[in-house]
Parts: sequence; C-alpha cells; structure tokens
Amino acid sequence: MGETEVTGYDYKRKCPLNLSILQLGNGKPKIVMPWDPVKYLGVHLTITGDLTFERDYVRKKTLDTIKQLSRHMYHPQ
Repeated sequence: MGETEVTGYDYKRKCPLNLSILQLGNGKPKIVMPWDPVKYLGVHLTITGDLTFERDYVRKKTLDTIKQLSRHMYHPQ
C-alpha cells in the first residue's frame, strides 16, 4: 500500500470511525487514529485540528539549530 493512510472521525459522537473494513486493491491502507499526528502539506497535525505536535516539532528544530549555531566558530563583525 505504500504511503496510503486513512483516518476518520465522527465529530458529533466525538469518536473515531471504524475503518477496518476498507480495502484498496489487494491490501489494506495504514489506519491512523484521529489523535495521532500526520504530516500534511508540511504541517504536523491531527484530524481533529490539534497543532500541538507542530509546535513541539518547531520548538525542537529551533533548539537544535540554536545548539548547532552556538558551537560554530564564525562570528560576523
């Protein structure tokens, strides 16, 4: 199935949909729960709209970059 992922959420009942019956060709796609983050168009989010994972990702990448730059010998004058 490669990179095929599916997810579903019932906003009225506030619960995930049962996607175990889905079948594409001879296989089943990877099922992602609504509260698990996915990367969509470069943004880490959940189907419920939670951007906590994106904030954590940006914070981690920023801190890593700061650590790398703080050890660098180059100082513009």
